[in-house]
Amino acid sequence: MSLINLIYASSAAADLKLVDLEQILEASVRNNKPCDITGMLLYFGGGFLQALEGEETAVTAMYRKIESDPRHQDIVVIERTPIESRSFPTWSMGFKYLGFEDSSKREAFRNLMDNGFSSVTRDVKPGAALAMLREFST
Repeated sequence: MSLINLIYASSAAADLKLVDLEQILEASVRNNKPCDITGMLLYFGGGFLQALEGEETAVTAMYRKIESDPRHQDIVVIERTPIESRSFPTWSMGFKYLGFEDSSKREAFRNLMDNGFSSVTRDVKPGAALAMLREFST
């Protein structure tokens, strides 16, 4: 089995409330579990940063569903990497709603958070997005 980690960023199509994000999380867990996909989702400033990890065909199929989801705009793949082991093995989908206090406390990730996630992703160094997802998963 060939495992991959796919990390993408996108802008939310509408202003999402916490209840909307909770519904997205519930759907992610429900959809990911049968496909053996694990990962982490961050929401900040109107943008998503998400890692999907699992068998390559399952992750690719799930990403295609996300691409067609009208709640996402400006989707950009940051990394698509073969992996030996999962970074989020126990979570069908972890989630954290980040506030501005999280940005001010994490200077190392400020370049990813200044304008939400989507506008700066083209210049992200390899590994930086995964490091951020891991940091906020604890």
